[in-house]
This record gives sequence, structure tokens and C-alpha cells, in this order.
Amino acid sequence: MNLVTNDSQVTRYYDLNSNTLLQSTSLPKKMYLSQTDLDAYEANGPLMARTPGTYKYICGLLPLPPKTTWSANQLGASYISSSGLYRPFKTVDRNTLDAVVSKYLKLARGKIIGVELSGGLDTSIIIETLRRNDIDVRLFGLVSSAYGFRTERAIQDIYRNSSDHVVCRSYDECLPFSNLTKSPVYIYPSTANLTYSRQKITVAAMKDLGVDILLNGDAGDHLLCHSLEDLRPNESPEGYQRWRISDDWANLNVFKPAGIEYISAFSLNFISRALWTMRRGQKEDYMKLWARKFFSDRLPYQLCNFAYKASHDAWFSSGIKKSLDEIYEVCTVAYANTDDPRLLPDNIISLAKNYATDPHQRQLQFLSRLSFATWVHGLAREGHI
Repeated sequence: MNLVTNDSQVTRYYDLNSNTLLQSTSLPKKMYLSQTDLDAYEANGPLMARTPGTYKYICGLLPLPPKTTWSANQLGASYISSSGLYRPFKTVDRNTLDAVVSKYLKLARGKIIGVELSGGLDTSIIIETLRRNDIDVRLFGLVSSAYGFRTERAIQDIYRNSSDHVVCRSYDECLPFSNLTKSPVYIYPSTANLTYSRQKITVAAMKDLGVDILLNGDAGDHLLCHSLEDLRPNESPEGYQRWRISDDWANLNVFKPAGIEYISAFSLNFISRALWTMRRGQKEDYMKLWARKFFSDRLPYQLCNFAYKASHDAWFSSGIKKSLDEIYEVCTVAYANTDDPRLLPDNIISLAKNYATDPHQRQLQFLSRLSFATWVHGLAREGHI
């Protein structure tokens, strides 16, 4: 059986039990959990439905992202295709790129637009392109005093000094793994719940700034770095599907309830098409040299002349260290409702304490199990188990 969601703007969920499509907010009154659900979640991986593949049901449910087609049977569903991913323009230059952005802005007329001020190249490109279209954009950034974020701080300071509509808060106020016991209850597990505090503090800042649409720089790497040498029409760069085939957990569960749209600017159709057209035929460019040169007249010189990569390892480690009690509480409830020894509090705490030195596979195991436990905790808290 084929399942198509071409008309949907948000993720739908296929319910194997009733053979129906559910809205993202249509949480069943009762969820019946078994140990096979955690098996399926771990097998699907933490980027469930963000890359093409075959996935298993959890509690008989499977997410179907917008504008995708899937082949489903009793065992799971496989991604078939996504519509309109790559249709290049005939030609694009600097002027037409700005015209393309202007076209999007007409659709957002009357809305106040914000951008996440990460201090990186991708979000700075978004900010400066909006400014070229005379948009008085609102900015929100999370600032870290760590040495690994020194370049980001420099860029963030430039923007803080150039606009009255900038709010910055410390990373220490929203460490990962904090506020897990208050994470929204939702239909399907997602590792995005592990950074709920970050999303919550961002929403509060956006409300203060009056923002209606918040743009982020997700997917910029795939458009500006990956090889486009052999790309054919209707194909997208390797890995880009994860931003079109996305479970949009944060948007649905944190931003939309607050009246804000949370969108990747690089996943907007005409913007992605314009960038694909301009980079068409190019090789891998992990230093983003093309983008640094192309946008050099509108970006801070630090971004054009220096390449760097921030490290979030210390941020994660600090979050784990400060959230051990809450992690233990979440897992106590999850274990009581699943009887799955993998969710025993002591087992998860052991994974947490060794996170910094564990191999990548063990780190993924910790993230998957804790996000699953947090999901179960939310269901139990709201009486859905």
C-alpha cells in the first residue's frame, strides 16, 4: 500500500491499527507500550524519517513527513520519493537571488521575521539577505563563553552592536537534558526533546521581540558543501532530504503553540532551487569557499576570510552533569511503565556519565534511550498510558 502526503504542510502519522492518517497533534487516548517499541526506535535511529529508508512502527504509528510517498506493510514503511526537491532555475545571479527572496517575503507580508543568531556563516547569510530586502529582522542568539565559540561570539557582538532588535542569552540557561520532566507530550518519540530547554528559551525571546516567523540555518551545509556534480533534475544533494523529510518536532510542539513558525530558510523551495542552480556542477566544498566569496560583500570579514568549527561537546557534558537527578527521575517513570531493563535509571545514568568518552554508537544509544524515556514520561504524566 502506498501512502502519499503531498497536500500536507506538516508531518502526518499512519496508524497501522486503524489504517488511517492522523494529524500530528492527534494523540491517541491510550498508548500501549512494549519492549519491541524501544527496539524499533533504536533500529530506526535518532534521525527517524529524516533520511530515506525503511522504518518500523512504534505503538503501531509511523511519521509521514509532508510531500512524501511511502510504501507500507505490516512490518513497516519505506520511503519512495519526495516531490519537487530539485527543479533548477534556468539562470540565477545576485539580482535574481534577491528577487527570489523578495518573492518569499511577499508571502510573509505583515509578519515579523526573526533569525537565529548562531554566529555562523549560514545564519549570517540569511540575516544579510533579509536586510538587503529592507527587512528589519529580529535576532536571537545563544552565547557561550567557551573558547570553542570565540568566533561565534565575535560575530554575535557585531550584530548586537548594529541593531536594537537583538536578544542574546547564555547557553548555560538552557543546557541540553534540562527540563526533561516538562517536555511536551506528543505522538511520537524524538531526540529533539533532549534540547527542549533551548527551544523554550528561544520561544520566550521571540515572543518578546514580537516575531511571527523564526528562520534557522539548518540545511545550509547540504546546499553549500555537498557535491552537485552529478545531480539530475528531481534529485537533491546527499543528505538534504533530512531537512525536507523532517519530523519538525520543535515547530509542532514548542513554536506553533506559541504562535510562531519555525522554519529552515534553506529548505524553502525557491531559495534552495536558486542556490542549487548557482552551485550546479560543483564539487564538494566543505570549507564553503564558494559561499564565502559569493556573499563576501555583505558579510562580516571574519566569516569570509576564516574557516572554523565550533564544538558542542562541553555544552553536552555540562548538561549531563547538571541533569543527572532529572534523568534519573524520567527513567524511573519510564521503566515503571515499560518494564524494560534498558531504561533502568542506573543503566541510563551509567551511559550518561560515560558519554564524553564513549564511542559514537554508545552515545547514540544513550540519546535514543533517554529521548524514548522522556517521551514515555510525558505520556504517563498526561495519562496516555
